[in-house]
Amino acid sequence: MDPRGVRHFYMCDPNGNIFDIIEQEGSWFKNENKLTGATYGVTIGCTDLERSISFYKDILGLEEISVGASQSPPKRWFKIKGGMEIHLISSKKNLKPIPKGVHMAFSVENFDLFIDNLTKNQVKYSNWIGNENQIQIRKDGYKQIFFQDPQGYWLEVNNIN
Repeated sequence: MDPRGVRHFYMCDPNGNIFDIIEQEGSWFKNENKLTGATYGVTIGCTDLERSISFYKDILGLEEISVGASQSPPKRWFKIKGGMEIHLISSKKNLKPIPKGVHMAFSVENFDLFIDNLTKNQVKYSNWIGNENQIQIRKDGYKQIFFQDPQGYWLEVNNIN
């Protein structure tokens, strides 16, 4: 049980990715009799929590919300459209490099404005193959870019909305 009294457990996949499985009542499960619902959120370990907080606030523009769990270890939570959350959790452990194929993807309303914000804040971005400051145009016509947060986690931003 977490501090809110919600039942959950952690599981690890063969690549070492950790998943928090949370019991949740609600519309995700109504009359579907499925084992899992929708994605609830993502938890990210951070060796520099304050730097990561600034990145997710100022670069991605996420809204910080109150933490519904204990502060051991220290953590901060952010709300994403669609009811999802990102949880940043302080970690003293050095994190292994993460391949680009393991990434979070976000869609933005104004792709050009988002690129301008990255440029203004000197955040390097690239297309899939790594050409710096290049926008990927997918076969379906959508634009996408890839960049890393301060911990090295890969992020995709696209204009699919």
